[in-house]
Amino acid sequence: MIDGSEPEFGDYAVIAPSLVELLIMFAVAAGSTALVYLLSIVIPPNSSWWATITILTARRSPVTRLEPMDISDLSIAELRALHGVLEHWLRAWDWECPTLFGFERSDLSKLLEDWPLSLQAKPHFAALAVQGVLRETLYGASTIAADRLPAVCGLSRADLECLAQHLWPRLDAAQN
Repeated sequence: MIDGSEPEFGDYAVIAPSLVELLIMFAVAAGSTALVYLLSIVIPPNSSWWATITILTARRSPVTRLEPMDISDLSIAELRALHGVLEHWLRAWDWECPTLFGFERSDLSKLLEDWPLSLQAKPHFAALAVQGVLRETLYGASTIAADRLPAVCGLSRADLECLAQHLWPRLDAAQN
């Protein structure tokens, strides 16, 4: 290293985290998935910080008891996937959607304006919306083709189905 060569693993005893990394770690430690999500919006998609965010938010405890619509166990990718599917239906809205979903386009627009905070602020409606769009996206007559799904929500069909299965119990509980 002194001779001008590239540094090797172990050459640095301590690497100081940047401000962004400190904010992400603070948000994760505080259990604020919403704050981590909001931070992720300002981080460019090709940034190396995505690895940090993914690692820090991917921790799930199998024994946690979550309130309906508690999103603290969802990763940034999962929150973005839900947002992407909701946004897809906002753009693809037609005359049949109020019957399919049980709400109006303006309600969906308001939900997306405050995303992801609206999941906890309006749990009953958020659960209805998320469950409806996931159901229609994955199993309805307007199912999005598996090859188009990653462009819509960033997840494969299998990953989105896994997320839906993970969410069904809390979506049901939040509507009751």
